[in-house]
Amino acid sequence: MLDRLRGLALVWLSTTVEVKDMSVLRKSWEQTYLKEDAYLSCSITYLKKL
Repeated sequence: MLDRLRGLALVWLSTTVEVKDMSVLRKSWEQTYLKEDAYLSCSITYLKKL
């Protein structure tokens, strides 16, 4: 759903929703960032450490 809505709408997750898939969490966190040419996404390995 996040991929289909990218650029059209922001998806906000309720604090009561437990998401364990780190790639989904990363997409939801990064959807509001302005991604210029030098933008680097945080690696899944690093996010798991956090």
